[in-house]
Amino acid sequence: VKEKFDEVYLLSGFEPPRPAVVLWGRALKPWLREAPRDPRALTAYGGFLECLISRLSDSGGYKAYFEEFPPIERGCVTASSVGGRHDYCFKPVKEAYEKALKAAPDMKEARLRLAGLQLRSGKAEALAARRTLEALASESSDRLIQYLAYLLLGTHELAAPAPDLSAAAGWFKSATGVNPAWLSARLGFAAGEARHGPIGEDFSMASAPDDPSY
Repeated sequence: VKEKFDEVYLLSGFEPPRPAVVLWGRALKPWLREAPRDPRALTAYGGFLECLISRLSDSGGYKAYFEEFPPIERGCVTASSVGGRHDYCFKPVKEAYEKALKAAPDMKEARLRLAGLQLRSGKAEALAARRTLEALASESSDRLIQYLAYLLLGTHELAAPAPDLSAAAGWFKSATGVNPAWLSARLGFAAGEARHGPIGEDFSMASAPDDPSY
């Protein structure tokens, strides 16, 4: 696999996906063939496509490995974009999460991931997504779902044109309250301070090797 990475991407000029992403995609193929309506497979598929679109510098290059999956248009690497262009690029991701929720309406991971996408859509959809994340953060019994909901809310607030820095700090601190050993929320807080200056009362950074979202 490593040799194929080097050969294909050196010649094409594309940034290669990480080996873990390649293995993820290859594991999905038989799973989706055998259980195309399995909500877990559909959620994993949506996450896989979201990772590709968000992380590759030119996602057209992914076709060297994942020809069976829907094409991703060149120039759709828009993890930070909002509105219509974002909706267009991430449409196959959204459809995967929606199919998962149709099969399993109570599946919290699919709902969380879909809301994370919708935060970057139009205002009405983003407002609904925010409410979904707030509900997941306050009502879910799954600590990881809670943590990620707070993390998405804080990150989204920081990315706003006129961010409410106090609110962003509050979301990150709420995430830390779910599990103080996990580091991602502390990094989000630190990134906010690096960009905007002090955004609230600081809290210490600590090693967190077991942080599942790190």
